[in-house]
Amino acid sequence: MIRKIRKACIPLMMDKDTRKYIYAVFGMSIYISLQSALVPAFINLMMEQYERCNYSKMALYTAIWFLITGIFIAVRYRFDKLINGKFYFLTIEAIREKCINTLYNSNMAQIDKNYDGNEAYSFLADRVDTLVGMLYKLVQFLSEALVFAALGIWCIYIGSWTALVVIAGSIMQLAIGSLGSESINKQNEHLFKEKSKIIGAVKRLFSGTESYIVNGKYDSNVQEIDGLFNGYINESRKNALKQAGRSNLMRLSDAAVYLLLMITSFFLIKEDSVRIIITMFSVYNIMKKYTGWMTSDLTGIKDNVYVLDKYLKYIGCPKNHIEECDDKNILEACNISYRVNDKNILDNIDLTVARNTKVALIGKNGSGKTTFLRILLNLLPPTSGWVRKNDAEVYSYIPVAPQLFPVSIHENISYGTLEKDDFGICEIEEQADLKKLGDERLGEKLPDGDENLSGGEAQRVAIGRAMIAKSEILIADEPTANLDPITTKKVFGNLIKSSSSVLYTTHNPKLLEYADIIHIMDKGKIVASGKYEDIRLMKIYKEWENEVLDSV
Repeated sequence: MIRKIRKACIPLMMDKDTRKYIYAVFGMSIYISLQSALVPAFINLMMEQYERCNYSKMALYTAIWFLITGIFIAVRYRFDKLINGKFYFLTIEAIREKCINTLYNSNMAQIDKNYDGNEAYSFLADRVDTLVGMLYKLVQFLSEALVFAALGIWCIYIGSWTALVVIAGSIMQLAIGSLGSESINKQNEHLFKEKSKIIGAVKRLFSGTESYIVNGKYDSNVQEIDGLFNGYINESRKNALKQAGRSNLMRLSDAAVYLLLMITSFFLIKEDSVRIIITMFSVYNIMKKYTGWMTSDLTGIKDNVYVLDKYLKYIGCPKNHIEECDDKNILEACNISYRVNDKNILDNIDLTVARNTKVALIGKNGSGKTTFLRILLNLLPPTSGWVRKNDAEVYSYIPVAPQLFPVSIHENISYGTLEKDDFGICEIEEQADLKKLGDERLGEKLPDGDENLSGGEAQRVAIGRAMIAKSEILIADEPTANLDPITTKKVFGNLIKSSSSVLYTTHNPKLLEYADIIHIMDKGKIVASGKYEDIRLMKIYKEWENEVLDSV
């Protein structure tokens, strides 16, 4: 646990985006702690004036104490507003942004094996606030430990012998509370598992009563449930006895400390005994309160330590390293291989996309085209090999399944650019053959992505979004898969002109005429490359073309 806290929490405490929250929590904790710690100090001062019969000073100290208490309440209110309001949510957003940036710059496959983002969403939505709460408890624990130590030192200063009793008793309370809580938590986890077994057994009995009666197993199942119930009751009894024993042990140590304080005062303190003994009793009560707080914070940290595993998984995910390619090329793939369960999906692929060229990638279903494109886009880590690209260039991507958002078609297209250009969007809608839908449908909010659009309409929206980006390179995976021949000719012609360099996959032989170079993939390898007039004469191309025509 300490190693995880050191790796995750300490850097967060030092981070410029989160340390305001940490400083505020630490300041508030110290402030509250000092106010509590001042109680025995003021008692000591007032008792000193009482012993000297200086009642006016005693009244003055009392008035000062009430003033300090009033100021404390006002400042505490302000601290609470800052910490639980502004700083709390700013810290959550800072940690979320850090994790999202890691997602963006890392291999998603190493974080979420299903690529659906559910694990990432669960962490960002539900676990970041748990992490911030854990930071809160950790800072509180550290500040409480600091004041606890300061109280101990002050104790020694005003009464060395009694201080030893107070400090030893307080540490004993902390040890009993901490160790007892850990033991009880383990027992509670065990009881929860036993309870789950009972619930499962009862459900099976009720759902399969007739089968159990026919098979003669009903009585044995009832006996199994009885055994589980008896075991659960016995474990619960043991747990209750442990909790009672822990409480009694803490009360016993409490009584022992008070008794020792009185004995020590009687035998070892000759002068000012009343003042010191009352002060020491007060100090012990304050330190005992601190042991309770520290035990509670420590338990909260231990209970939520699992969230550190999630956080470290994101932050520690290796960043994708992509080298910069030559100026004459815009994208280079070198010796790309990809394996899943010792099966080769891609095998030593080399591919270059030169500036101002259109490249087509074709092949039978299952040849590895989509996997290869995902690696080029930095969405999958290759097993071996590397990708080089020009970092200054912006990519556009049309996936094989259109990804739309629950906003209007007009807004979906606008997501492709940072500039607000309504005229440009209208022009793109014309080029993507969307204008015929009518202004009403173009401005209508989509309830759930592409729910109320046909496959072809959704595809054209995705194409429009890619076109408006005017990026240097466009990567498109089956961009016209859902379009009819007439729409395909019109839309693809406009799409291919929208970017200076294009890499696309297709199962439409007619779209190959737009390509400057064509690569044919088969079983994870590029088996042929060339211009259209050369490729179409090859045997492997004719096999692919026949397969495409047979599937129509």
